[in-house]
Amino acid sequence: MIENITFRQHLLGRVVKFVNSCRMPPLVRPPVLVDLIIGLARHHEEGEKYFAEVYLCENIETVVKLLPGYDVFEVGEISVNEDFVSEILKKCIPLAIERWSIYIEHSGKTVHYGLFHGALTPLAVPVDDVLLVNNKGVKIVKIHQTSNDCIEIRNHRGDHYRVFLSDQKESEPVLGDYLHKLTAIICAGVKPSLRDSVKTFIRKALIIGLNSSHGTLIVVCPSLNVPKFLSDGVILKFPIHFSDLVEQTLDKKLEDEILLSQIALLRGMINCDGIVVFSRAAQLLAYNVFITSQHVKQKPVIGGARKRAFESLRNKLGRGIDAVYVQSQDGWTNFRKRR
Repeated sequence: MIENITFRQHLLGRVVKFVNSCRMPPLVRPPVLVDLIIGLARHHEEGEKYFAEVYLCENIETVVKLLPGYDVFEVGEISVNEDFVSEILKKCIPLAIERWSIYIEHSGKTVHYGLFHGALTPLAVPVDDVLLVNNKGVKIVKIHQTSNDCIEIRNHRGDHYRVFLSDQKESEPVLGDYLHKLTAIICAGVKPSLRDSVKTFIRKALIIGLNSSHGTLIVVCPSLNVPKFLSDGVILKFPIHFSDLVEQTLDKKLEDEILLSQIALLRGMINCDGIVVFSRAAQLLAYNVFITSQHVKQKPVIGGARKRAFESLRNKLGRGIDAVYVQSQDGWTNFRKRR
C-alpha cells in the first residue's frame, strides 16, 4: 500500500502550539498559517522573488494608530474559503515593496485585506519594534520570508519560529542572525548621543541592501585606512560619513531624502561583486574590493568564492580589519569579529 507523506501535514502539526499561543481565532488557524508560509516561499512574479511581510490582526485601525506617519491602502474583502490566502497574496505581493506591508484583518465571515506602512522617514523606529517588541496589548502575527526557503512567524506574545523549506540544518545561521552584531560594530565609534539613531539607520539600510542581494561580503576596519590587501577595488576619495548625515538630519539641516539617497547607494554597492568596507564610526570607505583567497591552516577552503574569501578575511582579523560578515546566494551567513 502506498502512503503519502507531505510536508504540509507535518507543518500543520508543528504550528498548533504557536496558534494556541496567539489566541486569535478564527483567522489564525493552522491551515491559514501553512498556506501563508508556503505561499510566501513559492511566490514569484515574472521570475522576480519578493520578500513580502504579512501581518494578521483583529483590527488594522487599532494597529496603525500605534505607528507614527502611517498610511493604509485597502485592497478588498474576501470570504473565508480554502483559496482565500492565495488570492490575497496574488493581489498584494506585487504591491508590498518600498516598506509597504500586507495586512489581513478578520471581520465576521469575511476578511479585509490591503497594505499599510509606518513612518517612511529613514530614522523612524522600525514597525516591528512597535508592534512586536514593545507591544501595547494589540494582538498581531507576522509572517515574513527572511531568505530563500526560510519563513519566520512571530506574534505579540514573543513567540518566534523559523520554518525551513529546505534541507538546512536547524543549527545553521540564516540571514539576520548576525545583523545586530554587524550593526553594533559599524556604529561602535559613533558618539553615544547619536549611536542609537545611527544604528537604526544603518540597520535599515543593510536590511534593504541584503534583502535584494545575491550574496555579499562586508568588513569593518578600525580606522579610515583600507588595508592594502583590500586595495583592488573602488576606494572612496571622500568616505560617506553616515553619522554626520544622521546628525544633520536630526538637526533639520538636511532633508530626509538625502539619507534615502544614501540607502540607495549602499544597496547598489552591496549588490556589486566584491566586498563593502566600513569603519567603526559608521563611515563607508570602499566597495567592489577583493581579496585573494588563501589556504587556511594548510587545508583548502571548501565552498563557494564568498566562503573562501570569508575564511581569508577571518585570518586577517586584528591586522587591518575588526569584523567580517558574509551572506551567500542561498542565504547562508556568518560573522566574526576581532577578539
